[in-house]
Amino acid sequence: QIATLPGMIARLSTLKSLALDNNAISGLSPGVCELGSLERLTLDNNQLRFLPPRLGDLQNLTLLSAANNRLTMLPASLASVASLRTVSLLGNPLAP
Repeated sequence: QIATLPGMIARLSTLKSLALDNNAISGLSPGVCELGSLERLTLDNNQLRFLPPRLGDLQNLTLLSAANNRLTMLPASLASVASLRTVSLLGNPLAP
């Protein structure tokens, strides 16, 4: 299990899918928001309390799954991702 992501993940500029399910991640590196080609991001079953404010920079993202974490809110920038088709957030204490 991993708890953190290295900042140098941003160097993977052509990465299309990132699966980080079933770990102990409590926060994502801001470098994830620089993965401009990313289409699928799965973060299920971690310890995430928040998602990076710049997550909306991922304009090619079609799927975001962050079920069963500790998220209480989502970054407003996520609303600007026109390509986003699937979002799974079950099992989070999101505020209404």
